[in-house]
Amino acid sequence: MTDVRSARDIRDTVASGARSAAEVCGEYLERIDALNPHLNAFNTVCGERALESAAEVDRRRAAGEPLGPLAGVPVALKDNLCIRGVRTTASSKILDQFVPPYDAT
Repeated sequence: MTDVRSARDIRDTVASGARSAAEVCGEYLERIDALNPHLNAFNTVCGERALESAAEVDRRRAAGEPLGPLAGVPVALKDNLCIRGVRTTASSKILDQFVPPYDAT
């Protein structure tokens, strides 16, 4: 990743096909891997899930299907929003192993 871009720039670049969503996602995952040991900003990273979602955006773009306004834009969620099957701790030791059976509404 050579520079920081806005969400709109990333979305437009992916929508135009100049870059794939999977490529953008991979770059951000690499950045998380490099910086998170020092920053401790992420409790749980769902890299495989993110890459699968990015591949779906790329498939939809290639098929000429409409893309949403954030298609291809990496997004991080705060660790107090429940996502079914994803460890959600709210940074609390008492919830360290909590994996919700539901998604937040």
